[in-house]
Amino acid sequence: MDKNRLKYLIDALLFICMVGLAGIGYLQGFFLAEGPVEDVTRKYFMGLHTHQWGHIHFYISLAFSVLIIIHLILSWNWIKATSKKIFKNKWGTALVGMVIVSLLIPLIFWAFSLPHVDEYAEYGTRSGRGRNINLPERQVKGESALSQAAPPVQKEESTQKEGLAQREQTLHEEKEEHEEPRLTRGRLEEQETGILITGQTTLYELERLTEIPKSAILKEMGLPTNIPSSESLGRLKRRYNFTMQELRDKIEALIKKKKD
Repeated sequence: MDKNRLKYLIDALLFICMVGLAGIGYLQGFFLAEGPVEDVTRKYFMGLHTHQWGHIHFYISLAFSVLIIIHLILSWNWIKATSKKIFKNKWGTALVGMVIVSLLIPLIFWAFSLPHVDEYAEYGTRSGRGRNINLPERQVKGESALSQAAPPVQKEESTQKEGLAQREQTLHEEKEEHEEPRLTRGRLEEQETGILITGQTTLYELERLTEIPKSAILKEMGLPTNIPSSESLGRLKRRYNFTMQELRDKIEALIKKKKD
């Protein structure tokens, strides 16, 4: 392949990447929901979650970076000649300045952004394994004032306690999401019908095991009926603040009603 054909191919791939990056950016910025929402379907588009679209955006960015480097190498002679024509003897300094400015763009946006905006507080204060753990409101809005009032020793002890509490909460959530059958009230956590329901059970599995439509189960629990079938009961329990026993009781009532 000659150089001109290679340049054309690289430019075509760059155009495709730019359209993909812009499209996913508009999709996430204007259409897909962020943070805790009651209607979780607002976070999906064409069957993919907003985080999955974010991963696709990241991989396209990597491809774009490689292609732009190849493009610059192939076009270096033209870039050099044009820079000399415009900037004369200072063409090297001009090119270095462009590179520095491009690297500083994220810092420029950061400088004009407001830190600790209240509308982002509910999105979570830390990340890890796909989880968001929200701190109490007093820490989000008044952490600096409390830290100034507390002595250094108390501040250190408070930080350690908060770290332990967050770790315990994370471990507890992971345990609930992957919980195994265990004894509660002297019997296995299952209905009289022998159906085992845990936090790891999905709505699809629950519908298949109980032969009760998903919409009927969600309606009985007072939850949105358009929740995806792939959602696990453990996640729904944490999102909508109900207990597994309440869900089991509702399922048992629906099964008895169906038999009657």
